Amino acid sequence: MVLIVSCAWPAIVAWLILGAFTQRKLLQGLEIASPPPAKAAPNIAVIIPCRDEEANIGLCLIHQANYLIDQQLRRLEKDFLEEGGLRERMTRARIKYRNKPPPP
Repeated sequence: MVLIVSCAWPAIVAWLILGAFTQRKLLQGLEIASPPPAKAAPNIAVIIPCRDEEANIGLCLIHQANYLIDQQLRRLEKDFLEEGGLRERMTRARIKYRNKPPPP
């Protein structure tokens, strides 16, 4: 059995290679295409990324930080006007502590 398979194997491979060569002759050959004339050539747009992209990102981050600092300053001003400064809050806390009844 092994002898039959080992003899048939090269015959099958040779038959497949012969079939490939005969099919190759059936296909038409391709010729090298000539380049199109300059007027008919397609226009290609090349997009070049912005070279100062890092600077733009940095500028955006600076604007964001500036906005947040402005918001914080507005909130601190509002709190100062409503509740007073540090000394005023400390004085109120001390007076509240003094007026608290003693523990039993």
